[in-house]
Amino acid sequence: MVGGLPTDKTVYAVASHPAKPQVIFAAFREGIYRSPDGGKTWVILKGGPSGVVALTIHPERPEVLYAATGEGAVYRSEDGGITWQKVRTNVRENLYAMSFYDERYGFAVGSAGITLRTTDGGLTWTERVALSAPGEQATMPAVESTGAGDVRGWYVQENGGPKAWNVWYLASTDGGITWSEPVNISDAVSGAAYKNPAGFLEPYGDYGEIAITSGGRTIAVWGEGFSWAGPGGTWFNRQL
Repeated sequence: MVGGLPTDKTVYAVASHPAKPQVIFAAFREGIYRSPDGGKTWVILKGGPSGVVALTIHPERPEVLYAATGEGAVYRSEDGGITWQKVRTNVRENLYAMSFYDERYGFAVGSAGITLRTTDGGLTWTERVALSAPGEQATMPAVESTGAGDVRGWYVQENGGPKAWNVWYLASTDGGITWSEPVNISDAVSGAAYKNPAGFLEPYGDYGEIAITSGGRTIAVWGEGFSWAGPGGTWFNRQL
């Protein structure tokens, strides 16, 4: 333990308070930890959900937190993580990421290339919508939004059989009701022994993020390798 935070466990998600950046939350399988001083000291939020793999703070109401678990459940806290309410999602797959862009609208994406929308601040969620190709494995999605219906995301999908994975990017301009055609952003065919013209051998680790710059450009980062455990490397693509 360092400052109350486990050092032998995997951190699955980190979120910071938008107005008080010294307040940080970190999600582990065992629970959610909070730091009031920029990571110097930590305490676990007793009574909070376990098995959390995604964590986000409401952009307009920072006392509201959302946590998603590997079993597809979403939890909501309205008091900074002191108490939590389980929200029904109608999803059995893992949820990997969440994003809110105003008081009401938010998204959650899952391991099977699915997305859910909420229009009431996370109290209820729509039925899942598949984004990946039918019949293909898809996993490790990421999502980000800016507001006014602008949502962007990517997922990793196996194409044409084993040993051919790629990262697919897509976007929505109407809050996730409709989506653009997926674009392969892992299209480099050389640079590592685990890459080939069809894709790469395996997703590497649980690594992956997406961000939108102040200029409105998308940056995506993910892991590729010989296997999930590596060896492998981190790759990125930046929208021009």
